[in-house]
Amino acid sequence: MAWGNLSIAGQKVAPGETRSVRLQVSESYTSVPVYMPITVVRGTHPGPTVSVTAALHGDELVGIEIVRRALTEMEDRELRGTLVFVPIVNVIGFHNQSRNLPDGRDLNRSFPGNAHGSPTSRMAHAFFNEVISICNYGIDFHTAGSGRVNVPHVRSNLGTAAVMEIALAFGARLVLQSSGEHGMVRTVAAKHDIHIITYEAGEPLRFDPQITKAGVRGVFNVLSALGMVEAERRSPDYQLVAQRSTWIRAQRGGILIPTIVPGQLVRKNEEIARNTNPLGREMNVLRAPRNGLILSMRTLPMVNPGDPVVQLVPIDDHEWEIAEKVFPQLESGPVVI
Repeated sequence: MAWGNLSIAGQKVAPGETRSVRLQVSESYTSVPVYMPITVVRGTHPGPTVSVTAALHGDELVGIEIVRRALTEMEDRELRGTLVFVPIVNVIGFHNQSRNLPDGRDLNRSFPGNAHGSPTSRMAHAFFNEVISICNYGIDFHTAGSGRVNVPHVRSNLGTAAVMEIALAFGARLVLQSSGEHGMVRTVAAKHDIHIITYEAGEPLRFDPQITKAGVRGVFNVLSALGMVEAERRSPDYQLVAQRSTWIRAQRGGILIPTIVPGQLVRKNEEIARNTNPLGREMNVLRAPRNGLILSMRTLPMVNPGDPVVQLVPIDDHEWEIAEKVFPQLESGPVVI
């Protein structure tokens, strides 16, 4: 993209200018326009264009605060290139405290969208064409789904050098290879040579001060790596790059009692949860099928047979020593930030 005026939501933003714009993405039942809030910050010198986005799922709130704080911290910094901050992408889901839109569809499985399609598809089309398509890179903030919690980590398709660079630069202790699913914003963006990483952390409908702090730090780590800002890179002494993860599922219906916590390292056959009936009688014990790291776990105690309980990152023997340095197990619990 040539350096000069940038047009977004019908408004031009010149180099050196910061402007808040509103992108119309829908209408309410009363014909009132629904707008997506966007703030564009442009440096006086050329550089990459980076999107910083949150709440593609309307109940994933922690990223909203990360984006807000990152934008606030940009006020006194010199910038090369352009930043496009979108704290709430799924504004309708956010208002409803819902992951999806009222038509029941998942916005982050609906890209690139269709201007004449379903309500969700129309929102995806507007966001992709007005925001994502003008960027070179992106940082997208998510949490676990309803009834689960995620250890903070970066995930993306690491097969591209540009993606691997910013994924490591973010500074999370864990970086996970994830090709992504059909219709995800990052998988569609990759087809257009736009490199997006996802920061997954925490649980829906919650703010978390540690996750927020780490997220803001990660934004500036990436911007520093791209040469867009002068900022001290702050990363952990060790990082673990994992190539896969797997879900351990409930074998029986009942009430789940976890015996591990997110971020904990477990050995093969170690107990991870007990399943009881409502009267407390033990039904069965779930055990780790192999050595690994507890990446995500269920927080909702009721389970059906086959419900996902724990997401495990397998750790091979030769990786175990590194994993112990990345996630040291303390008496007070595991370190997850």
